[in-house]
Amino acid sequence: MKDLFGNEQLPKKLDPKSERRKMFQKHHWQTPPKDDRVGKNDYGLTRDFLKFHENNPDVVHGLMKIIREMDSGRKLSIQTIKEIYRDATGIKVANDHRSFYARLLACKYPEIKDRFVFKRGHPDNPIFYSFLRKETGCGNPVAIFYGGQK
Repeated sequence: MKDLFGNEQLPKKLDPKSERRKMFQKHHWQTPPKDDRVGKNDYGLTRDFLKFHENNPDVVHGLMKIIREMDSGRKLSIQTIKEIYRDATGIKVANDHRSFYARLLACKYPEIKDRFVFKRGHPDNPIFYSFLRKETGCGNPVAIFYGGQK
């Protein structure tokens, strides 16, 4: 059956969406398990951050220097600090690494932990928590991030 322009038309009974669904069911196409999708889940993002931090260890000290210069006593935005750091040094810190750096700064410099608001997210996983314990000597990172917040 052809339409007005001479293109083949599927019969009304064969809906392309249902055919596509049947094809997926027939071939059992599924997304890979979570841990295989590097960079798309909590563990992949953590591995990406750890590689970046290993190659750029001075980023933490640069971010802390900016925080000390902005000493206003108010809440801080890690996004603003990251952008100021990028403008000053030219090193681009990925947006995915913001929450990792906020937690790392709070563990390394406990005097600024109350100036950030922490929400549960990608860094809240055992790999990153063990990294924080080794890097900063922080005993219980969860208590630092969520201890006084509701």
